[in-house]
Amino acid sequence: DLVSTSAKRKRRLDSDTLFATPGYSVLDLLATWHVSERLRLDGGLFNLTDRRYWTWADVQGRLATDPTLNRYTRAGRSLAINLSLEW
Repeated sequence: DLVSTSAKRKRRLDSDTLFATPGYSVLDLLATWHVSERLRLDGGLFNLTDRRYWTWADVQGRLATDPTLNRYTRAGRSLAINLSLEW
């Protein structure tokens, strides 16, 4: 599955000095393989375009001049694999 997640730029802020998160779109590629009746392998490639972005929940109330803003960016391109066994 190809999954897209998007958010608009934050426009309505209580102050002009607060950080306004820019809009973003990220693409994730997810796959599942049923190896057997009880064994399943799930995998995903996340943020395929390696987009640098923030979510509003992470930086709400932070000043636009805050030197720590880069610490709140979401992960770049990444990979996750999960193996599940049911018994």
